[in-house]
Amino acid sequence: MSKATKSVKSPVQNVKASNPTITVDNVLTAIGHEFLRTDGNGNDGGEELAQRQGGFHFVNPTEYWYPGLESLCSEFKSWDWTVGKTPEFTVKKSFVIPPVDFNPPVEVEFRVLKGLVESAQVTQVPMRMNELRDQELSAYLATCQGQAFSMDLFRNVESVLFGREVFPVSSVLSLPNQDPISRKSDGKIEEQNFRQMCII
Repeated sequence: MSKATKSVKSPVQNVKASNPTITVDNVLTAIGHEFLRTDGNGNDGGEELAQRQGGFHFVNPTEYWYPGLESLCSEFKSWDWTVGKTPEFTVKKSFVIPPVDFNPPVEVEFRVLKGLVESAQVTQVPMRMNELRDQELSAYLATCQGQAFSMDLFRNVESVLFGREVFPVSSVLSLPNQDPISRKSDGKIEEQNFRQMCII
């Protein structure tokens, strides 16, 4: 469920597929020329208006030409701008635990606000779910709260449920070459390693 505006798909194509001779400079020049022949009300003034405009020149988008540009670039590349403005949404996924005849699927839900996990919970638990797996799943979901959301979180939920190794989530900016989550001799996943896995 999402509050975001639904996107409308449109066909796209590389311009070079239609015109192999086109270049970036050609496109920039054509766009510039259209601006020259268009008046302030959006009306086409033709070549007569374009000739009166005195032409145009290409700009150099650097801090020297435009003081403050680097600050704007940093803002628009920041987490707050690229991810932090994401509308709130909720995403669920079901996992079937054998034997299917006796167990309804495990259902896990993430509620995400501004790109971060606001809450992570199990919304449906099979009656015959292994107690140890239940504890490990709850421990993992607790570490997800406040972390950057990624569908890889569901991959790790599946790993916990089926007793596989849980690996760092790449989209959460985890450290490179990080070791998989280790298990103690009794099979429980160490909480410290869980937190290292989800660190930003």
